[in-house]
Amino acid sequence: MNIHSGAAWYGAVGGATVGLYGLYTHIQARDFDPKYRLWYICKPVMGAIFGWFVFLIYYLSLVSAQGVGTVKTPELPYVIAFLAGFSERFTIKIVDKLMETLTTWQGSDNGKSGSAPRG
Repeated sequence: MNIHSGAAWYGAVGGATVGLYGLYTHIQARDFDPKYRLWYICKPVMGAIFGWFVFLIYYLSLVSAQGVGTVKTPELPYVIAFLAGFSERFTIKIVDKLMETLTTWQGSDNGKSGSAPRG
């Protein structure tokens, strides 16, 4: 198994884990709503997608930017993929903050980067 598919699998395990946890708590509280069945079915798939995506961001930003061709410790990307699959809301917040930081950083050069004047 290569590291990319491993990240997707760990993301799927994170998604399945939170799905099982939610199913357990709602059945125990006796407030399970059958209209959310699709959420429980799709959670591992969404976890795999988010896990792989966050792994890709990690790999491209930290590993490729440093010029290292391989990941020395694949456990860290797997942990990150699991957490991303476990909580896609947390992952979306992190990506939003990253995008906000990048757009703020790009806009803070006050036109010194050679862009055409506005106006």
